[in-house]
This record gives sequence, C-alpha cells and structure tokens, in this order.
Amino acid sequence: MTDALFTFTSPVIHGRRLGRTLGFPTINQTPPASAASLSRGVYYSRCEVDGVSYCAVSNLGVKPTVEDGGALLCETYIFGLDRDIYGVDVTTSLLCFSRAETRFDSEAELASQLARDIEGAKEYFGL
Repeated sequence: MTDALFTFTSPVIHGRRLGRTLGFPTINQTPPASAASLSRGVYYSRCEVDGVSYCAVSNLGVKPTVEDGGALLCETYIFGLDRDIYGVDVTTSLLCFSRAETRFDSEAELASQLARDIEGAKEYFGL
C-alpha cells in the first residue's frame, strides 16, 4: 500500500463492541507510539487482511464520546469484511484525513456521524 500518510500492522484487539451495536462493526488496533504525532480524527484508509486489501474508514484517537482519558486507538470500519478477525495481524494504511476527532453528546449523534463518515469514504473510493 503506497502513498499512505501512515501505515502500521498490529493484531485486532477486543473493544466494547459499541460500533456493532450502532450498526457499524469495527476492528480495534493499538497503533505504535509513533502514531501519536498524527492528527486525531477520521481517515479514509485501506486494510490488508490475510493478503486481501479492503477499503475502510478509520478513527485514530481516544474515543472521547465513550471514554475519558482513553489510550490512543485505531478503530476501523472495513467495507465488505464480515467475519471475526480477533487476534489477526492487520495492516492499516491511513490515506486521507477527513475530519478531526469530535466528542458527541450522545451515541445517536455518534452513529449519525459514522454514517456520514462511511458515505464520505464511499465517495473517496468510488464505491
């Protein structure tokens, strides 16, 4: 994956499964310490899983809507991937910064924004 702003590989870890309950299942990864210098927020991205490249949308940040003082995490919605990949090493490439991380007043507001982020990613990738 070339022309990425940042690329890292790490295993998929368990999260709170909030994305799934909001209708947007995501994978969670702990990015390397060097990712701390990046802008926190939403990126259009690509993920390589078991040798297959997928279009995706990622949030690099601390999940301010659902957690206070959380650790830096990369949470990614992967288009067309619908299987359990916990523990699998995934290579995530952040391609284009879309918007800054935002704290929402409710999970409903968060879900609405996630839907807009996904639509933006579809436009970006021509899906």
